[in-house]
Amino acid sequence: MQTLTAILKAAFTDDLKALRAEIQAYPRPEDLWLRSGAIANSAGNLALHQAGALRYLVGHVLGGIEYERDREGEFARTGVPVQEILAEIDAAIHAVRQTLDRLTEEDLERQYPVDVSAGRPITTATLLVRLAMHTSYHNGQVNYHRRLLAPSADEA
Repeated sequence: MQTLTAILKAAFTDDLKALRAEIQAYPRPEDLWLRSGAIANSAGNLALHQAGALRYLVGHVLGGIEYERDREGEFARTGVPVQEILAEIDAAIHAVRQTLDRLTEEDLERQYPVDVSAGRPITTATLLVRLAMHTSYHNGQVNYHRRLLAPSADEA
């Protein structure tokens, strides 16, 4: 039977690779930054957010990997080159894999060391499962963003 860390490592890796593919599927780089009506977050911002959150919450907090998060910038920056977004995603993959390789069952049972639940303590395992779900949720948003707002490759 696989360990929880092995399952999470595979899930995060697969979802981040799927995010890379979504970003690369945009026919024009400028379409990554489109917003319309109630669609407040662009695909570019969602990708930066996913990479930043995982690099900080998993890589930095749990893995001790040097990283300073700019959460506000994840949602405010625009026009970031595709290669830079892909590099951020790749750095998130590396940070998550490196960290999960070192976590023990005891680490997973400990309280997550940063308050991410409005003062309600959660275990590291719970936080990691929620982050995996959060990553999948945002991937769905990026997929819909691309299909709703970005023209198809034939129209570009």
